[in-house]
Amino acid sequence: MPYSTIMVLLDNSRRAYHRLEIATRLAAAQRARLLGLPLIPQPDPGLALLRQQDRGFMDALQARHEAAISQMRHAFEGAADEAPVAVEWRAVAGAPADVVRREACLADLVVAGQSDPGDDEAWIGERFVESLLLGCGRPVLVVPYAGRFASVGATVMVAWSGTREATRALHDALPLLRLARTVHVVCAPHDGGAAREREAPGEHAVASLRYHGIDATLHTLPGVAGDAALGELLLSRAADLGVDLLVMGAYGHARMREVVLGGVTQTLLGAMTVPVFFSH
Repeated sequence: MPYSTIMVLLDNSRRAYHRLEIATRLAAAQRARLLGLPLIPQPDPGLALLRQQDRGFMDALQARHEAAISQMRHAFEGAADEAPVAVEWRAVAGAPADVVRREACLADLVVAGQSDPGDDEAWIGERFVESLLLGCGRPVLVVPYAGRFASVGATVMVAWSGTREATRALHDALPLLRLARTVHVVCAPHDGGAAREREAPGEHAVASLRYHGIDATLHTLPGVAGDAALGELLLSRAADLGVDLLVMGAYGHARMREVVLGGVTQTLLGAMTVPVFFSH
């Protein structure tokens, strides 16, 4: 089945419009409703406390936020005018991470942007994207802050590890994989250990896709030392294959006030060159 709803997270960054363009194209291809969720950074609690009596500062901050939301909504509704997509604007007050966790249950897929260290307007919260992957309960398509992508999902690479997260990602991405022209399944070689023996081999991933009417080509990566090196190797292979979408499981867990991601996930989040579909 195709996705019924796709949610795009919008902010005041320079890359938000390209992210919206990608989400609109995906919604049109899936015949899905597009939900727009504006995110405004909350003032630092310490700063807010110091400024409580500075009415002018707080009024100016509120006016800036309202102007940003109005600009986002105008762009969102304008994109819908250019594509046959049903849209819904959802402006919800609250801290961005809390808002997304609450609203994400409405979506089959969430479209977000990679953290951009060169754009202050792209900052939503500390480790926001990492928290999103582990906490929203939905698959997340993360769009890089650099580059433009004329297509997303025409040539797809599935990073396969045989784990629960990889299996979840493969099946969560089926609506996109069904529309792809070319699908590659890329896996690291098994090392023969007991843990590896319990994991599904790449042939299982290819067979699973075939059961869904999707033809895929299996590739095996050479062994590398360390998660960071594996993440870099995946990005290198994605470039070699000319893919415009990478699908993988997001590895990690959330502790009290801390988000701990696996090394491969962290590497791809920091160095991605194509949109990455993460599922946790």
